[in-house]
Amino acid sequence: QNPYEGSIWFDDRELTSLDETERCAYIGYLGHDTELLSDTVENNILLGGTGDVKALLRAVRLEREVTPETRIGAGGMRLSGGQQQRLALARQLANLKPLLILDDPFSALDRRTEREVFDELRKKAKDSAVLLISHRLYVFPELDGVLWMQNGVVRTSTHAELMASCPEYAELYKLQQGGQEMHKNVSTVRIILSSALKNAVLSIGTIAAVAGAIVTALIPPLVLERIVNNFLDTAFLFLFQFGYHLF
Repeated sequence: QNPYEGSIWFDDRELTSLDETERCAYIGYLGHDTELLSDTVENNILLGGTGDVKALLRAVRLEREVTPETRIGAGGMRLSGGQQQRLALARQLANLKPLLILDDPFSALDRRTEREVFDELRKKAKDSAVLLISHRLYVFPELDGVLWMQNGVVRTSTHAELMASCPEYAELYKLQQGGQEMHKNVSTVRIILSSALKNAVLSIGTIAAVAGAIVTALIPPLVLERIVNNFLDTAFLFLFQFGYHLF
């Protein structure tokens, strides 16, 4: 039975007119279940085909974490969630189809790795149509188009147009950007605290200097309360441990 209303055409053919073999030849899909085999990394990527496995591992930033000969368990045992995602993506890149559907492929990756893998994806899949399903909008400004789904309504537009005309989309994008900025500032303060409190002699002057460094590091005022709380908790814990060992 037709699982949808209307019509979906691909390469001048309606999708339901294709048999399973034809659909598999046209469409590549990467979902949350990576379906990795109990075998080597190379065999998981190539699936009996040929290709440059090392280049594919570099493309998904796995070259320093596994080798083509690394053996993994069924379902990706012995790999982290992010490694499983990247290995499954390398498989899709090794067997590129005209249409590639990626369902939240970067959900377990940090932003830097996501950025690098996305850039490689654009290069290697430049001749394919890629549908990227994601709740993380960092790379959306670089997409050719965006399908925004809300309350059963689908809007086809671009990132810039949605930012101007869709308050919900704009708010979500800004919240994610703001959250990333907050994470950067909190990380900066933690580094300052760790360095200062480990290497300096504890004194009122040292704590005041660290506090001054924290205030200097703060740019977005919205994170002030969280940063100060982190500082006070860390300073109190260090003083408590220092006093315990002292007495």
